[in-house]
Amino acid sequence: MGQFGAFTLTASTKAIESTSPGDATFTTVDGALRQLEVARDALAGKIKAEPEAAAFDNAPIHAAAAQIHACQGLIRSAQQLAAAS
Repeated sequence: MGQFGAFTLTASTKAIESTSPGDATFTTVDGALRQLEVARDALAGKIKAEPEAAAFDNAPIHAAAAQIHACQGLIRSAQQLAAAS
């Protein structure tokens, strides 16, 4: 498991163990985790498609640095969520 997975697991576990009234913490964290999942999946789709296009269509890989930055941002967001949960 990578950093992203570890941080999201920590956030989820803390949310499940929370005793907030009306499961407010769980509901909030669950929503944030869903947003992170959607963002991660969208970014992973872009990252996965580029090497394939480069290998089979001779297409250049653009914006690798931006993709790395986006990955780091997702990991930071997961870390912040884990710390705040």
